[in-house]
Amino acid sequence: MRDLFVESGFADVEVESFETTLIEIDNAEACWTMFERTMGPLIRMLRAMSPEQRERMRVDGVETLRAEFPAGPVRLTGEVLLAVGIARG
Repeated sequence: MRDLFVESGFADVEVESFETTLIEIDNAEACWTMFERTMGPLIRMLRAMSPEQRERMRVDGVETLRAEFPAGPVRLTGEVLLAVGIARG
C-alpha cells in the first residue's frame, strides 16, 4: 500500500495495520439470519436453492459459526490499513 501512495505522488508515507471488529452479534443463529438478509451473494445463491437445500445450508452455517464461537457472541474481525502521507504540491 505504501508503494501505491508513493507512486501516486505522496511523500513521507506511513502505513499501519490493526484488527477491528466488523460484526458482533449475540449468537450463531442471529449471525446466520443476518447473513441471509444482508449478504448479496449469499442471498442470490439461496434463492437458487430448493427449500431443503437452503435449510441444509442454514444448519451447516450455524453449526460452523457455533463451532468457532461456542459461547457466543459471534465476533468477526478484519484487518484495517491506515495510510497517511504528505501530498506533493
